[in-house]
This record gives sequence, structure tokens and C-alpha cells, in this order.
Amino acid sequence: MVSNVMEELTAGLSSLPLGGNLGAELLCKLPVNWTVLAQHIDDPNLLGKVQSSFDSFVQSGQVWALLIGIVLGYIIRGLTSYG
Repeated sequence: MVSNVMEELTAGLSSLPLGGNLGAELLCKLPVNWTVLAQHIDDPNLLGKVQSSFDSFVQSGQVWALLIGIVLGYIIRGLTSYG
């Protein structure tokens, strides 16, 4: 899908005039994929999902691994950087 869009964009760029509204010309040449625009959402509670995921992240102990990794990475970067 992405490769098709890129091929159509690059093929259409050669026919564009150098002056004028380039953004409008590109939008006119883009194919519209309506299946991406019309998706069915089963559970619209986005904030609840984010909160549940974050609680799971904290309860599993991954937050400590993240913090330790950031601190060790900062220390290693300080030891290996020049200047």
C-alpha cells in the first residue's frame, strides 16, 4: 500500500508545475483509502486503556527496568563521549 502511494507520488511529481500550490496538487494526486478512514471501534475508552496499561507496566516491575536502563545509559554515555 505504501509503495503504491510512493510510486504514484513520484510519478505525479514530474508533471507538477514549478509555481503554484504544491500541497493542493499533491492532495489531488493521492488515492483515498476509505477503509482506513472508516474503522469500527469496539471500545472507545482510550484513557481507561492507557491507565490500565500503565498500571500493568508499574505492577510488573518494568518501570524499574526502564529507570535503571536510563541511568546506566546516561552513565555509559558520559564515560564514552569525547569532550
